[in-house]
Amino acid sequence: MVSTERDRIRSSHRILGLVPARGGSKRIPRKNIYPLAGKPLIAYAIESAAQARLLTRTIVSTDDSEIRQAAEALGGDAPFLRPSELSGDDSPSVDFVTHALGELSRSGEADFDYVCIVEPTAPLRTAHDIDAALSMLISEGTDSLIGLTPVAYSSPARLRVIRQGRVHPWAPELWRETQPIPNVEPIYQPGGGIFACRTDVILRERSLIGRSQCGFVLPPERGVDIDTLLDLAFAEFLLTRTAAR
Repeated sequence: MVSTERDRIRSSHRILGLVPARGGSKRIPRKNIYPLAGKPLIAYAIESAAQARLLTRTIVSTDDSEIRQAAEALGGDAPFLRPSELSGDDSPSVDFVTHALGELSRSGEADFDYVCIVEPTAPLRTAHDIDAALSMLISEGTDSLIGLTPVAYSSPARLRVIRQGRVHPWAPELWRETQPIPNVEPIYQPGGGIFACRTDVILRERSLIGRSQCGFVLPPERGVDIDTLLDLAFAEFLLTRTAAR
C-alpha cells in the first residue's frame, strides 16, 4: 500500500532535494566536510537523498569550491556555486532556495512542485524518513513540513531559570512543590534536517513555511543535529553502534 502511494506521488510530483552546505560554519570550522565515522559529514545527506524514492533530483548548494569538489567526489550533483551574499550567518534560507530554483530554471530544468531541504547536519536521518515526510506533506495538503524530534526534558513544570543568582521555576503557573508534575502536551524541536515546502509558496510568498505546516516526528536517535563537537561525538557513537549490530 505504501509502495503504491509513493509510486503515485513519484509519477505525479516533481520534488527537488536541496543539500545546503555553506563554507562559513563557526562552531565547527568546515563542518560540512568534517569527518564523521570515516566520511565527511555531507556524505550522509548525499547518500540518504540519493536513496530517497520521492526526490526527482537532488543538488548541493554551496558557496565553497572545496565543499563542491568533495560533494562531487561523493557522487553529489553541485552544478553551480552559491553567491557569497546568500551564504552568511544571517542569510535567510529562502534566499539560497530561490537562487537554486532560478539557476535550474535558467539551465532548462522543468519546474518542481516541491522543494525538500536535506541538511547535512542530521547524519542519522534516513532515506525512508525523507520519503515518509514527503508522503505526509502531500497527503496532509499543507504548504510545508518540518522534521521534529521530542525535547528530552519536555515538561515545562520541571524547567528552571536563574535570575539574579536565584533559581526559579520557568513556568511557575505549572509548578507546585507539593503536587504531582502536571501532564502537558509533548514538546518538539527541529530535528532530522528535513524541511519541505510547495514551490509556488516559496516563490510567491518568499517563505519556506507558508500558511500551514505539518510536522514529521523522528525518534531522538535519528533526530540528532550537529552543532557542536559533542554532537559529533554522540552521532559517531550512534553510527558505530548501529553498524556493529
